[in-house]
Formats: sequence, structure tokens, C-alpha cells
Amino acid sequence: MATGERTRQFIDFKGKTSGIYDLTWSQKQVCSWMEQTAPHIANMNLAGLIEVERGVSVDDVVAALRVVIERHEALRTRVYLDPAGMYRQVVHSSGRIPIDIRECLTGDEAETELAEIKAMPFTTVEWPLRVSVLVSAGEVVKIAVCVSHVVTDGWGMGVLHSEMTDLLSGDAEAKEALLEKPVLQPREQAAWERVDGDSATRRAEAFSAEQLKHFPNQRFPLPRQVPESPRFPEIMMESRASALAAARLSEELQVTPHTVVVGAISVLLSALGRVDRATFRLFCSNRLSKASQSSLGSFYQVVPVSVEVGDLPFREVVKNAWKKTMGAYLLGPGDPVRLEALPELVTQERGVKPDLECFVNLHSLKSADALKAASGVDSEVREVTRFWKRGGNEIWEPGKFYFDVWNVTERLVVSLWGDTELFPSDVLSSALSSLEGILVRGAADSDLSASEVIQEVGDLLDAPMRSGLEYVDTCWVDLAEVRQALIECLSPDGVEVVLDHGVDSAERRMVAYLDLGDRKITPEEIHHLVVGGLRGRRFVRAPHRYVIRDRSQG
Repeated sequence: MATGERTRQFIDFKGKTSGIYDLTWSQKQVCSWMEQTAPHIANMNLAGLIEVERGVSVDDVVAALRVVIERHEALRTRVYLDPAGMYRQVVHSSGRIPIDIRECLTGDEAETELAEIKAMPFTTVEWPLRVSVLVSAGEVVKIAVCVSHVVTDGWGMGVLHSEMTDLLSGDAEAKEALLEKPVLQPREQAAWERVDGDSATRRAEAFSAEQLKHFPNQRFPLPRQVPESPRFPEIMMESRASALAAARLSEELQVTPHTVVVGAISVLLSALGRVDRATFRLFCSNRLSKASQSSLGSFYQVVPVSVEVGDLPFREVVKNAWKKTMGAYLLGPGDPVRLEALPELVTQERGVKPDLECFVNLHSLKSADALKAASGVDSEVREVTRFWKRGGNEIWEPGKFYFDVWNVTERLVVSLWGDTELFPSDVLSSALSSLEGILVRGAADSDLSASEVIQEVGDLLDAPMRSGLEYVDTCWVDLAEVRQALIECLSPDGVEVVLDHGVDSAERRMVAYLDLGDRKITPEEIHHLVVGGLRGRRFVRAPHRYVIRDRSQG
């Protein structure tokens, strides 16, 4: 077989179950996101390279894949819209899944193949699994896999990688132990959610509503600039010093290293946003049972989190992060249809949407091979911190700021995706450098305050704040822009927008004084008109109070 030449085989499978079932909450969320971002949905595909030991043949790979496909219903599932417009999943008991075999001589060729199978959106007629078996001199060297996000999540990809590695290892005991592990199938999770999910959703609604109160209208009070290409680069950092610091703080505070990193990210976000609180959405695995942890299905959910930072000692910020992340894991999962309605309630009160485009995704990769498959980072532990750019996305939601924490053991491996319309890529690299500094200083200085670090981070990044802004009730507001919006939606004879200062800046409220002539209109009716007129604007929110001046007395 010549380099790059491709042949195709098929895996015939025969599972034990089939039928049409509801989607899990996670699957519903993914389908909703795909609807919103279509046709640019290929970047939601999940993919990675699986390393194999010497002596593995294509037949060995086919046999291992057959075991995994028959074991996990997710890989033999297709999703469709029923006549009522509801998504349903069809589990097939039998079928044929194609795999490609390609001659591959270099690591670059393997990466190219992976990029190719990941770059195409999945179609409705496809199985949710793409596989390219990469061979050299008749032996398999790597396996490139791509799975639709509709049927799996990041945790599930780790399960796929682990099971394929065990099955191809030649270790009979490892294979036997694998097959004895219970598996929660997506249809079983969906059935529980349909029957018993109401109480969980009510808890999730209460938790998320409380967190969303603190989400700003714009997370970063920065002017827009000409973006780079790609607009949303992925900047990566590998830091031995950060991992050592996180481990030290983890042992001292009796929390996980991941929690320590979330605390440091909270301080960084507070500094970048010029506020005393960090807000982001946390990816929660939603896998509390052994059977769910062995499943390849899609169970994760994204939960809003608000962490108080203020002038607290850094160690207290880490403790706050632990409380909020535990709350998110235990209370956050629920019906996404009901949870998606919560931000709209905030919008109706403020007149503008909360900024939801900041994410923290904590991965649980079990091996060096899994880390390399997900992040591209090899097993070598380097003493010197390094930064690099690994591709990016051209099209994404404006303002996106996304952390992938790939590893916290021996070295911190983290990605930051950011919008270069707000932050140039060199500033994104500086942000990751600041994250390392927060962790290292936090471990070394037990008295370190978050405010001290925030000041230093602000000086380091040197990102100028947009002029003319006031921070009012969790929102960045340009009073002149609010005044102009009131003029356009109310056509008043006169309007004045002022701040009613409370005891501290957190209690400031905005008051609009309106001259409406002879028009008879209530404050409630005014607010309804204003909310409609503010949508789409950046640094605005609805006034807290409307005062209608009576000029007839003058």
C-alpha cells in the first residue's frame, strides 16, 4: 500500500438491544447548540488518536471495535426528528460500520488524517463513529477516531480510548475486567430523566437561577478591535510549576487539584473583568455511578457558576470554588429545555442578556496516551513552562472565552480559546502565564490576597478598559448609550439617566427621569418598551426605576 493510499472495510456488529428512545438531557442540549450554530457544527465533533503497541493488525482493531460497538449502544445510534418535531434516538441491534485503512509513515500524516475526518459534520445517514486505521509496513501504528457529540462527550471519549487500549493490549485479564464493568446506556439514563427528573430539574433551576443573578451583560469591559485569523485561536500552556503548586494547595486545603485550578481561573477572570466575582459555565460530567462512569454515552451538562473573589485571601477563593463546583455537580443537571428559560428571565428584568460565553471544562484523562490523544501533548514532563498556538476556530459566538483543563498531574496542561476581537493572541498567552503566576504565588504565600494578584494581572495584561463605563448591579453600563436607547424607544420630550449611589458601588442603581408630555403610560409599560429597545446593544441595562416628571406643575 502506497503512502496515503486508502482502502475500506466494514465492521459487522450484532448487539443485544434495539428500539426508539428519548434523548438524554445532554443529547438534547447538544442538538439545541447544533441548531443554533448550523451549518458550522463540525467543531463540535470529538476526535483523537489512539496509540497502539507493536504487532497489532487491522483484524485486531476490527475485533476490538466490534466489542466496543456492541457493548455501547451510543456507537450504534442514529438521531432523527419525529413528526412532532422532537429528537429521538434509534438504537440498532445490527449493522455495518465502515472503517478506512490508510498507509501512514509520519506523525504529521496521522494528524492530517485526524483533522480530515473531524472537519466534516456528521450526516443523518451516517453512523456516529468514523475510524481510520493507520498502518505502516503492515502493522497498525495509530487509530484515528471521530465521534458525533450527539452520542458521546469528553468523558465518553476517554472511555473509548481506554477500552480500545485494553482490548488491543493482549492482556486477557484486562479484557475480562473490562467486560465485567457495568454500562449505563443512554436510553436508560433518558428513561430515568423522563420519570424521575422533575425534582432534579427543580433543584437545578434554583441553583442556576441564583448563579445567573451575578452574570454580567458583558464579561469584559473592553473596546472591540480588528480580530486575528483564526478569530478564536487555541492557546496552550504546559506548566510543571503550576501542577506542583496545585498539588501543594490541594493537600493543604483538602480539595482536588482541579478545584485549585478553578480557584486560580476565578481570580484571573475577576481581574480580566474588573469585578469582584468570577462567572462561568462549568462542564459537569453528570456521572455519579460506576455504570455511568463506564459508559460512552453523552451525559454531561453545562452549569452556571459564580465564585466570590473580592478582597479574599486566595485560599478562601479556592474554598469558594470548591463549594460552587460541588454545588454545580450535585445540583446543576436538569432538563435543558427548562434551564434554557432561566437566562430569559434575567433578560426580562435587565433588558439585556447575561454573558454566558465563558466556559471551564475539566477533563479526567486517565493515561498519558489519553492526554496525547485529546491535547496533543506527549508524555515527557518538561521543567520549563511552554506556550504555543494549536489552531483555532474562525466562527464561534462573539466574546467566547473557553478553558480546557486537560491535565493537572505532574504538569498543568490547559487550553484557552479567546475572541481576538477583545484579546490579541499574545494577551491570551499572557493570561495563561498569569494563571501560572497565581498558582505559584498562591502556594508560596499563605497570606496572598486575591486583590493583590488582580492588580498585578491587570498590569501585566495591559488591556485598556473601554472609556465611559460604570459598573451597575453586575452590568457594565454606558449611561449615554442607555439614554440614547430610551430616546429611540420612547421618544420622550426629555430624558435624564443618573446613578443613585448606595452605601457602596454594589448597591448603585440607575434611575431614568422622563418627560413624556401628555402621554399616559405606567412604569411597567415603559419597562416593557425599554426591554425591547435594549436588545442587541452592548453596554446597557434597563433602569431600575423610572420617574415620570409632571411638567404641568411647572
